[in-house]
Amino acid sequence: MAAAWTELGREMKGKLNIGQVNCEAERQLCKEVKLRGYPTLLFFKAGERVEYDGLRGLGDLVSFANKAVQYGQLLLNCLTGRAGVHEVTTQEFDAYERKEQVIFLYFYDQATTSEDFV
Repeated sequence: MAAAWTELGREMKGKLNIGQVNCEAERQLCKEVKLRGYPTLLFFKAGERVEYDGLRGLGDLVSFANKAVQYGQLLLNCLTGRAGVHEVTTQEFDAYERKEQVIFLYFYDQATTSEDFV
């Protein structure tokens, strides 16, 4: 999953805001978005939260991300402007949620393993 998520960040650069949140470091944010477990993929569009429950291969994630882009305007990557996935802090999330129409985040903790996705 980590490799697919990283590649998704590269493929969607300049189209969709992609990030990841370490819930051990950002406990308050993970509490605020009411996570029930890890790993969790959440899509935020204009403040609306949607939990992604599809397959987790690269092709599935890219397909979902492309559909998400169709719902919103074409967005510049506001996370850092670099290719890839970037850690998001509580303060950054609050700013993105106020500013951006679409954000796709992967919430995890250190115990998250590939077996969690099976």
